[in-house]
Amino acid sequence: MEKKVYVVRPNTDCYYGIEVTKDTKEEFKNQYVTQKIENLVLESTVRYEEENFESETKLKVKLKEGDILLLEEENRGYFLPKDNRVGSIDEAIEDLEFLKKQISKIKE
Repeated sequence: MEKKVYVVRPNTDCYYGIEVTKDTKEEFKNQYVTQKIENLVLESTVRYEEENFESETKLKVKLKEGDILLLEEENRGYFLPKDNRVGSIDEAIEDLEFLKKQISKIKE
């Protein structure tokens, strides 16, 4: 059996987003979420109500300058991604081109 090199395919989800600074002031609201970003803090109130279920959650996230918040407009609003592997499409292309060059050095 011939061995080949495989990689994990990249996630293709795309979001609008903002890079946070100490001066960032932003508000967002949809049917579930009310949010405010100010003084490097993201405050969220999330409300869900169904026939037999009602929930309200309050959340404060302390941010750092340079953090990137992504925006999911239909559901959770602004969120801080789990890892810092978020960048522009150009950065993603650069990463993939680098990976392609590195793999080409491997003898299959």
